[in-house]
Amino acid sequence: MQAARQRLEALGIGAADGDGVSSSLIVRAPLDGVVVEKPAVAGQAVDDSKPLLTIADLSQVWVEAAVPAASLGKVGTGMAAQVSVATRPQPIEGKVDLVGPVLGEASRMATARIVLRNPGKDAPERTLRPGMLASVDLLGPASNAPVTVASDAIQTIHERAVVFVRSAGGFRAQAVTPGRADGKRTEIVGGLAAGTPYAAGGSFLLKAELGKGEAEHED
Repeated sequence: MQAARQRLEALGIGAADGDGVSSSLIVRAPLDGVVVEKPAVAGQAVDDSKPLLTIADLSQVWVEAAVPAASLGKVGTGMAAQVSVATRPQPIEGKVDLVGPVLGEASRMATARIVLRNPGKDAPERTLRPGMLASVDLLGPASNAPVTVASDAIQTIHERAVVFVRSAGGFRAQAVTPGRADGKRTEIVGGLAAGTPYAAGGSFLLKAELGKGEAEHED
């Protein structure tokens, strides 16, 4: 009985005079953070095998990006990354901390982990929260490209890549040779001089008009 009483007092449960047991218990967390799960409820029987609360340190968060197997050779630890989320107007700079060694059975993709600092001192101020959706741009080594265009500007006509450049009568299709691309811009290695005005967002409409004109001419 004495050993049991000493254990209760060590946990802060035993009464000061040793004649009773307090109905409340203060449980101190081992770290600062935010409660993200609370499985325990009032009246529930618990022991040291059942968690009462789950606390997370949100000063840093992990972003997990799915990387296709075909692209794994281009992705490595330390690679620069830009993470975009709805709560931030500008992308957040980060680096790849880990590339998972195993592919998902269903997705056939590996996981790249990017560690980001979470702005804000207190939980309500932090803009990055677990479970949020994000898009990740993995940035390879920087290189020079004398001529680039928006990737949406390149259209395919008669199995040739073209860019619609401004002319005296509007726009005309200019055959080009595309090079490297990052998903947003594409290098042009031939067929287009630097500084040439071209149609970007509406290039598919110009392609449709050109196809319509060719069809009418054939008729």
